[in-house]
Amino acid sequence: MFTRILCLPLRLALLAVLPLAVPPLIVSAADLDGVLEKMDQAADRFTGMEAKISRMKYMALLDSKDTESGTIYVRREDKGKVRMAIHFKEPSEYYLAINGDRAEIYRPRIATIEEYNIAKHRDAFQGGLLLGFGTSAKYLRATYDLQILGEESVGDWKTVRMELVPKSADTRKQLPKLEIWVSTETWQAVQQKLHQPGGEDYRVFTYSDIKLNPKLADNVFKLDIPKSAKRIFPQK
Repeated sequence: MFTRILCLPLRLALLAVLPLAVPPLIVSAADLDGVLEKMDQAADRFTGMEAKISRMKYMALLDSKDTESGTIYVRREDKGKVRMAIHFKEPSEYYLAINGDRAEIYRPRIATIEEYNIAKHRDAFQGGLLLGFGTSAKYLRATYDLQILGEESVGDWKTVRMELVPKSADTRKQLPKLEIWVSTETWQAVQQKLHQPGGEDYRVFTYSDIKLNPKLADNVFKLDIPKSAKRIFPQK
């Protein structure tokens, strides 16, 4: 089922660091309006990103943490469409590409490509990997109940930590709560935490070496798949 795939590379929401002249500002934990205003200004400038990505999966039952890392590319296109590609390198290599309503996962080790239709999961996708990158205040207010949790450091970044609870009951079944850490210099997300339904499991996406608004060639988003690879459709 594709919602399970969202727990891996897809969920998650896409993050950037705008090298723009947005002056650093430490805001009051109560100043939600101020945070959203700064995020709106950054969103207007966002066209895409390239960054290193680390995904940590925590399973409470086993008290285990699994981590994988790679590189993520994102480009905003016309009419709100987004193209995305992730090349995971450690601990095992595989590729994810999203174009429109289609997602593909290519696993070179077993020469298999999985194809999914994500049309029915667009909200979960938008609320996962892309959350906090070019996200408007209007969308956040309409989609989530918002709360500022305070100021924290993530790596070298000073951030504001924000909690988001989806207003949609259907979305909460897949993604009951999210947290994002927004840089007070760039006003883009540098980390996201996606709480999983039915327990204490969660996923944390952390971004580093972020390049905002780079010029990305079309071939960055295309999977280099050999003709011998087997294509499967798990949804069918």
